[in-house]
Amino acid sequence: MHSVVTLRKNSALTRVTCSGLVDADDYQPEDVAYLKKLGIAVLPVSEIENVILIPSVSRAIAKTEGYGGSELEVLLETLKTEVFNTLREEKSIETVVARYCRRRIDRTLKKIDLSEAKTVKDIAEEYNKKTSGLDIRNIAKLAADRIESAINDRDLPKLLANYDNKLLITLAASRLKKSRRTDFESWLARVLRNNSVPTVAEAIKRVMPDVRAD
Repeated sequence: MHSVVTLRKNSALTRVTCSGLVDADDYQPEDVAYLKKLGIAVLPVSEIENVILIPSVSRAIAKTEGYGGSELEVLLETLKTEVFNTLREEKSIETVVARYCRRRIDRTLKKIDLSEAKTVKDIAEEYNKKTSGLDIRNIAKLAADRIESAINDRDLPKLLANYDNKLLITLAASRLKKSRRTDFESWLARVLRNNSVPTVAEAIKRVMPDVRAD
C-alpha cells in the first residue's frame, strides 16, 4: 500500500498513477476515505484469495459444476461448516487475533513520521505521542469479539472479513471443483483473464470494490 501512496504523491515525476487493493483489516471510516482518495479500495475479505468463499461467488462456481436445487444448498452449507470448523479450538482464534494485532502495530508504526524531530528527546516524545493510543489488549478484544460474533451468527462474510487464513482456498477447491488448489487457482486465473465463465467472473466483480481515486 505504501508504495502506491508514494507513487501517487510523486506522479508528476514518475508519470505513473497507481491504484490498488488492501485486505479488510478493520480500517476506520476516515482511513477508508483517505485510501479511496488515493485510488486504494478495501476488500470485503482479509485475504483476497478468499473472495471465492463469499456465498454468491461460491454459488456461481458450484453452478458451473452442475450443482442445483437441494444438492447445491447442501454443498454450500458443507463448505461453510468446514470453514467455521477451522476455528473450533480457542487457540485458533487467539492465533488469528495475534496476527491481526501485529498488522495493526505495523500499520501504526508505518504512519509515524519522525522527520521533524531533531533530537533524541524529540524523537522519543513524538514516538510516544503517536503510539500512546495503541491499546493492544482492547484491539485484541475487539478482533476476537468480531470473530466470535461471526461464529455465533454463522455469518460467513463477516468471518471472512476478519479471518486471514490462506488455506481456506484449499477447502474451496476440494468442495467446489473437486480439484487441487493449484489447479483451482489456474482455472480462476483463466476465468478472470479470458472471461471464459462469465457467470463466475461477474459474481467476483460484483463483490469487489471499485478501484478509482476521487
